[in-house]
Order: sequence, then structure tokens, then C-alpha cells
Amino acid sequence: MERNVAEEEIFVDSVLKQQIAMELGKTNECVRKALKYHTHSKLARKIRRRAKDLLIDESNRIKDFE
Repeated sequence: MERNVAEEEIFVDSVLKQQIAMELGKTNECVRKALKYHTHSKLARKIRRRAKDLLIDESNRIKDFE
């Protein structure tokens, strides 16, 4: 059975990981574990939610080129 990596990890740039860690007053390791779904606490869910919000913000900055 193949593993679907996309379901098991949220891929975020290291700069955004550091931003999340600073915003929440946590370590980069804590953020990394949450984004890899190694932890499932309320904090981990908050980290994943924040990562999603930041990724949406990043994607909204992309302009269409034709």
C-alpha cells in the first residue's frame, strides 16, 4: 500500500515555520512535529491551522500570468 505523503505532512517554508514558532512562543521542533502530524494536541491543531492560513495568504499573492 502506498503512503500519501500529502496527507501526512503540511509542507511550509522554513521562514513560515519560524514565524509560527515565534507567534506562538514555541520551538521550531514543536512546529515541525505538529506539521508532520507527530502530535495531535490542541496546540498542534492550532499550529496546523495557522500554517494553512499562511499558505492561503501566500497563494492569494500569486497573480495570473497570460
